[in-house]
Amino acid sequence: MKVVSPRSSSSFYGWWIVILASLTGALTAPGQSIGVAVFRNPMTHSLGLTDTSFSITYTCGTLVASFILPFIGRWIDKVGVRFAATVIGGVFAFSILHMST
Repeated sequence: MKVVSPRSSSSFYGWWIVILASLTGALTAPGQSIGVAVFRNPMTHSLGLTDTSFSITYTCGTLVASFILPFIGRWIDKVGVRFAATVIGGVFAFSILHMST
């Protein structure tokens, strides 16, 4: 008996997912360590921080953000991905704009 696959080979979207995930990862770089590291020296200088105090502050911010993630996940489940992505994108854009000042 021949088993027929329910999907045709033309409906494989795996490469589109790889491209989209790579693009999303690149676009979130400003909020990640690799994006912040570029501005570490100017930020420590302009804020009058030592390297240690900057590292401690960044670590505390990362830990607080990681504890909030389960609540954000539940909120996304409640309001829907489209609305949540719009709100999160707006907050992210505002925070980057604010950091630029």
